[in-house]
Amino acid sequence: MTVFARNAVVLAVLATLLSLLGLTGIWGIDGNDAERVRFGVAELALMLLLIINGFAIKRHIYQQPSSLLAQQLSWLCLLSLMLCFVGDVVNRNFAQQFYQYGSVVKHDYLADSVFFFAPGYLLLLVAVGRVAQARGVSAQFMSVTAAVAAVLAALSFINMADFDAGQRVLGITGSYAVLIAVVGVASLWLLKAYGAATAPAGIRWAALGLALAAIADALIGSLWIYGNNGEGFFPAISYVNWIVYFASQAMVQQLPLAVK
Repeated sequence: MTVFARNAVVLAVLATLLSLLGLTGIWGIDGNDAERVRFGVAELALMLLLIINGFAIKRHIYQQPSSLLAQQLSWLCLLSLMLCFVGDVVNRNFAQQFYQYGSVVKHDYLADSVFFFAPGYLLLLVAVGRVAQARGVSAQFMSVTAAVAAVLAALSFINMADFDAGQRVLGITGSYAVLIAVVGVASLWLLKAYGAATAPAGIRWAALGLALAAIADALIGSLWIYGNNGEGFFPAISYVNWIVYFASQAMVQQLPLAVK
């Protein structure tokens, strides 16, 4: 295990422990305003440390003999994480703004974060696509699996969404549900590129991270935005989501190191 992987593991454990504090009611975002802000800042601080780890990964790759692909991936993964961080800031909802786009979905501010998460995950999708292409995975395989994932995601969204939520919220969350499903299925591209049984550990972790990214956003859609008649199962779902989401980012971050 590289020092960068150890750093990611430590940060993921700390993120999990922080969320467990919230789930057990010891410290979280359902207290007074000052406590809520401090907890949100603590979450974001851990993400900043993960970004610093990403900078260290990029620097290490450029200092060592490495392929152009690995160098490109280090940039793409880092920029993806930085964009997602801005989305995390939006999701912390420090201003406590609810029902901004209608009277149906309380936590509709989550839709605004898509303007940062979507380009962030698109960069990650480009990165994985380049790896798969370089390893001989056909465009047909990637296109078919992406199309299947997109159709299933659209059907799932139709079944989950409240169509009284308004066109803006429905349009943003629906299109993002399709995108993140394709990100999740990109895990298959990595495993096919290297062979599920013979893939390096870093590739397997990255593939798992991609799958977890889709799971994390499925939790947001079903239990935070549209769950409980638009009220969301908040704040418990925010803690659970953070555990899955942070672990996903920590795993995907290792991709450039695994590509030769």
